[in-house]
Parts: sequence; C-alpha cells; structure tokens
Amino acid sequence: MGPKLLIFIVFAFALSAIGAVGFYRSKHQNNAVELPSVRPEIVRTEALKMRKIPVTATFYGRIEATSSLDMAFNIPGRLKVIGPDAKTVLKENDVVRKGEQIAMLDLERYEALQAKAKAYWERASAEQASAQAGVDKAQAELDDAKKEFDHQRKLLLRKATDQRSVDRAETRHKFARAEMKAAQAASAQAAAVYTASGADLREAEFNYKEAKLFSPIDGIVAAIPVEVGTALQPSQVVMRLIDVKKVNLVIGVVERKLPRIREGQSVLVDVLALDAVAKATKGVAAKAPSLKGFVRVVPPAADPATNLFNVEVEIDNRDGLLKPGMIGKATIEIHSDVEAIAIPVAVVNQRGSRGVVYFVREGLPVGLDMGDLGAAKLSVSTPIVQEVIFDLEKTPLVGDYYLLADAPKGLSQLVIEGQSRVSNGNPVRVVTGAAPSMEPEFGDSDLPSPKRSTPNVSSPVAGKSESNAATLPDASDSNLGLGRERSRNASVPVD
Repeated sequence: MGPKLLIFIVFAFALSAIGAVGFYRSKHQNNAVELPSVRPEIVRTEALKMRKIPVTATFYGRIEATSSLDMAFNIPGRLKVIGPDAKTVLKENDVVRKGEQIAMLDLERYEALQAKAKAYWERASAEQASAQAGVDKAQAELDDAKKEFDHQRKLLLRKATDQRSVDRAETRHKFARAEMKAAQAASAQAAAVYTASGADLREAEFNYKEAKLFSPIDGIVAAIPVEVGTALQPSQVVMRLIDVKKVNLVIGVVERKLPRIREGQSVLVDVLALDAVAKATKGVAAKAPSLKGFVRVVPPAADPATNLFNVEVEIDNRDGLLKPGMIGKATIEIHSDVEAIAIPVAVVNQRGSRGVVYFVREGLPVGLDMGDLGAAKLSVSTPIVQEVIFDLEKTPLVGDYYLLADAPKGLSQLVIEGQSRVSNGNPVRVVTGAAPSMEPEFGDSDLPSPKRSTPNVSSPVAGKSESNAATLPDASDSNLGLGRERSRNASVPVD
C-alpha cells in the first residue's frame, strides 16, 4: 500500500469521526432543556441586634379592700340613728373618718340604767362609810375595855381591888370584842355591796357608751344592711366599712410559678373596668395607664378549693378609682435573661394583629428528580429570604423596637429595605451599605440568562445544569436595580 492511499484512509476516518460526533451533538442538542434563571431582588440588610428582654407572666384576679370591717353593737337595743346625728344620715359610698360616730341606739334605756346604778352605788358608798364608822367606834370601846380589864387584874394582884371588879371588867372586854366582830362583819358586807354597785355603775356607763358606734378607720361605707328602728341583737352587723386608700389584687398562682414570685416584687396592673372607661371616652384604641403595685403577701399554703396560691398585690388607690370586685390583670417579671432580636418598628409589615418581617439566611433548598435513579435534595449556597410572622400585641415593644424572642435559628441579617418586593424563600442580592439607587426598568437582555445543555431530567424546582451551584446574575452587575419586580416563581438551574 502506497503512502498516498494510507493518507487518504486516515483522512476519511477522521471525517467520519467528526461527522459522527456532530450527529450525536445535533441529536442531543434538540433534547436540551433550556433552564430559566433566577433574578434575585436587591434588599438592604443590617446585622441582627440582640437584646435581653424580661420574661413576664400574667395573672388575673379580683380587687379587694385592704381592710373590711363589719361594724356591730355589743349590746341589744333599737337603732335610732345611722350617722353622726339625727340630721346627718350616712349612706353607701359616704366617707367616714376615724373616731366619727356612725350609728346610735336609743339611749333612754341606758341612761335610766346608768342613773339607777349610780344611785345604788351612792347608797352603798354611804352604807360602807357608816359601817366603817361602826368599826371605828367598836375598836375604841374594845381598846378601853381591854385597858380596864388589864388594870383590874394588876390591882387584884396587889390586893387593891376585889374579884367582883375584875369580873365586871372582863365581861365588858368580852362584850367589846363581840361588838367589834359584828362591826367588822357589817363593814365587810357594806364593802361588798359597794364593790358590786361600783361594778354595776361601770357596766351601765360602758353600755351607755356602747350605745354609740364609732368608726375605727378612715374608710368608705360599703353597705348598711339595717334601717332605723330595727331592734338589734349583739353582734348584728349594722354597717360594713372598707379602707380603699390601698387595695389588694388577689391573684391565683400555680405551684410551678410560685418560686419566681417574692414579696416586694414590682407588678404592673391593668384594670379591665378602667380600660373600658378609656375606650368609651377616648376611642376604641385607648387604654388606661397601667398601675404600679408590689407583692405584699405570698401565702405559705395553697387554697384547698382551687389548689392555687392566693398572692396579694398591693396597689395605691388614693384617687379612689379602684373598687372592690373589679377584675385586674397582673403582669409580673419572672426572669430577665432571655435574648431577643430587636426589630425596628419601621421595617414591620402589619397584617391585622400580626407583624411580618424578613430575614436573610444562607442556603436555598432545591429538589432533584433523577428519573430511575430517584430524587434528591441539596442546598444551594445563596442568600434567601425567610419570612417571620409574630403577634403584635404579645410581642414586647420597647421604644421603637419589637423584641422577638422566638425567631427561627440560622438567621443572619434583617431586611430593612426592599421587603415589599420579596416573599418567603426567594433568593436576594444583599446590600449592606447605603441603599442602592433606583434604576430604570430593564429588559430581559440586561441580565445574563445562561442556557446549558443537560440530559432531559426534570426537577420539581428547576432544570439541571452542569454545575452544582445556582446560576445567578453576578452581584456586581450594575444593571440590577430596584425598579421592577421579578417573578417570584423563577426556578434555579442546578445539577
């Protein structure tokens, strides 16, 4: 075989190979999938600001007066006056001062008893004085008789007198002693009568004073269950007084929260009735200011009826707005070491009573359908938006920041501009400096939209490309502006 024939054969083989390769590529080029590209929105972000927020617990309870006294007479009688005098009649909600008369029984009976006891005491006093005078006289007679008896006995020893004189002196002495004993007995009896009459007089005077009822506190008349003219028995309630300069909000606390509550702890109290008044007078959005109180009593045992610990919160009520029986809400700080993300109010989108904010995190999850080989998932390393929804009323608002404590993990940046053009899960282009300038609308030719050949394998999220990374426009592309919203359903070409 000559050299020319050999060269010809090699050349023909090369042409055949080139043709075969061209045919193969032409055939597969017809089946290539044109992959759409993702056009991320530009957003401005800032680093997350963490703050510690107080964790509070809310309890509801009923307001009670600090002091509540049921006033009653200790003696029976007919009620004559309700008030300081017959002309001034007390009624419910009237203010009374400490020491002021609030009720009085009919005094005629007790005046008569007092006068009778006094007369009896005076007579007994006179009888006691007379009996004491009899004792004094008997004592003098006894002393004289004893002296005479002793003298006669001495004379008898010297034979200066006779026995008859001695006997007469002895008889006189014995009689004087008997008289003395009788006088002493009469005096003792008179003293006993005097003591009894004195006790009767003091009782009559006490009952006379008890016929008038005085207020032991500065308070308010809460109830008057009787009327003038009622025949009262001892301890029958005439009037209920309450002291409301300070009131107690009694809240039921469960066992697991009780260790976090201590006496003297500060409490914020919202009273539902005051809120209702504020809304009625100032508008639906109005709210009465919270009141400050403190924990006054933490009970050592639970209420057996409810198994709750009835904690008392004391509130100042000098203006008298709080009434016993009102319902109050107590907010108590349980602990203050929980970290939260500080979110400016200006970046929150409101949806009714809920707020919506957008964060940026790394990693776009995509799915792969590899036909007979099965399905797979992978995360494309690119910043995407994550939407977080929170309750505006329950989230603490401190100054101009909402403090969000239960945000998802893995968030890196907070979107502060451009949030109106993004939705949950969309890729974004992040700008952390000054806000990008607004550019005119651009056409489809402004952004590269690579088209790559790949085997015909479908994906639930995107087609396939030869690279494992998402094919996104270059971040330095100056044609990307904020003028036009891109499709939020664009898919990402992945391998």
